[in-house]
Amino acid sequence: MTKIHKRDNIDINHIIESAHVGIWQWDLTSNYAFYSKEFRRQLGYSKVEFSPTFDAFYYRVHPNDRGLIDEAIINCTTGNSNLFQCEYRMRSKDGQ
Repeated sequence: MTKIHKRDNIDINHIIESAHVGIWQWDLTSNYAFYSKEFRRQLGYSKVEFSPTFDAFYYRVHPNDRGLIDEAIINCTTGNSNLFQCEYRMRSKDGQ
């Protein structure tokens, strides 16, 4: 990675942290998921308390909203959409 790319990544990370935006990314083939520090912080979890899998995320989605997640996944994996877009509620560590 060049110095410019490293600097750009640092700038992007700083912007994301400053804006208090939580980010997650999921690799469907391996089930590995990345959750940003801010994403976990907003829910009250440390890195070791939130395993890097989609299941860890899905378990914390409000049960009434899981169907919305399922529908968005189906739309993406069947080619109906190339963007995962969905509003859902999540349960934080304190149960809220």
